[in-house]
Amino acid sequence: MAVSFRLVGRLQEALELDEETLRRRDKYTGSSQASTLEVATRYGRDLRDVGELERSQERLEKTLATAREVFGSDHRVTLTAAKNLVVTWRRRGRLDEAYELITTTSHGYERTMGPRHPDALACGLEVACVRSARGDHDEACQLTEDVLSRYNEILGPDHPFTLAAANDLAIFRARAGNNAMARPLIEDTAGRFVNALGPDHPYTLVCQMNLANAHIAAKEVSEALRLDEHCLHHLSAKFKREHPTVLAAAANLAVAMREMGAQQEAAARLAEVAETAARVLGPTHPNTIAIQQGTRINSDIEPAET
Repeated sequence: MAVSFRLVGRLQEALELDEETLRRRDKYTGSSQASTLEVATRYGRDLRDVGELERSQERLEKTLATAREVFGSDHRVTLTAAKNLVVTWRRRGRLDEAYELITTTSHGYERTMGPRHPDALACGLEVACVRSARGDHDEACQLTEDVLSRYNEILGPDHPFTLAAANDLAIFRARAGNNAMARPLIEDTAGRFVNALGPDHPYTLVCQMNLANAHIAAKEVSEALRLDEHCLHHLSAKFKREHPTVLAAAANLAVAMREMGAQQEAAARLAEVAETAARVLGPTHPNTIAIQQGTRINSDIEPAET
């Protein structure tokens, strides 16, 4: 049921259910059982999804250490915990640690599951996310093109995992300066997300945030402003104001307002968001720096494990 909650965007309910399930499994089956560790990893992801990055890291580091000790490095339980820890590390700005762990984890997935398994593809997409976060956007594009091709072949063009890869490829292309190829892909993906998951699913809203960035790149500021307002409104209804995605949406809206000429209000909003980001994410986090510099933020989407 928690998996279903997560897939339909009911992330707080997924968190609460996994938290209770983990408590019961710890009590009745033991903390080192595979089923308990699987729930612990899902709970770590739930914490990340609702913006509790520090707690997510603590949970996943503990889970990974136990899984390695009990099952070894190449067991599926261990690989899933490792991949999720990489995502949390990356979103906390710990890129060197993320790069080292995702490299060994992706090799483990390929050895044990093969390159076409959906979980191996999700790991491959995270490899690309880490590469892009470290500035290697061209390599990230190449990796994601391969993952997207395999998702299309295995799951079809409208599956949420396929759309997540398409979103990520679009933002990597934009980061590489290839807006001509990024724009049509993000437009198509945003429309498909609405059809597949609905207009207010978190994945849909994140993709629309990236579409707004494409509008800004094309000097279509009024359309970007409309999307930014829409995304911030709906994300704020789902998550607390300190959630990293809400902070990104608020910063992007402030930048759009500045582009429309509302300089003073935009500056005040950016200063407020930057202060919150420095407290929540840290003063050297890439998103904090982007907000302080008044630069728009694009956001990746992470497919869940099967």
